[in-house]
Amino acid sequence: MAIRNLNELLLEAQTNKYTVGAFNAVDSHFARAVLMAASQEQSPVILNIAEVHFDYCPPEIMIPQYKAIAEPLDIPIAINLDHGITHKSIMRAIKSGFTSIMFDGSGLSYKENLRRTKEIVEMCHPLGISVELQTLWFGILMSFINTRQLRT
Repeated sequence: MAIRNLNELLLEAQTNKYTVGAFNAVDSHFARAVLMAASQEQSPVILNIAEVHFDYCPPEIMIPQYKAIAEPLDIPIAINLDHGITHKSIMRAIKSGFTSIMFDGSGLSYKENLRRTKEIVEMCHPLGISVELQTLWFGILMSFINTRQLRT
């Protein structure tokens, strides 16, 4: 098993001109299917768990299971927290063995988003965990949609 952070996985993909699939793996059966298919194709893969899944997909239980499934495989795998919003969930992800954190600060001011992202980077990088941030535009889009100015 080659567990990698998302930055390493994507830099390798960019250098070698291929894409990497990311799949929301909310149970071990789906994670096993994704990992077996990726192994069969000798393709790197990203397993995502979003913060909104933590109530029924606790990372403290799921990540060890995913790593056990991945152990005999010879493919690069990233385990990514997708749309982590709260400090508590980000800490749970770090302690559970995620290799990458996507911090979603889109509901914050740009300045606050950058401040919190910097804090997360300072926690994660020494542990080899990559960090991605969600920028403000999504929050602006959601505000636009919520004001019902968008017509379809």
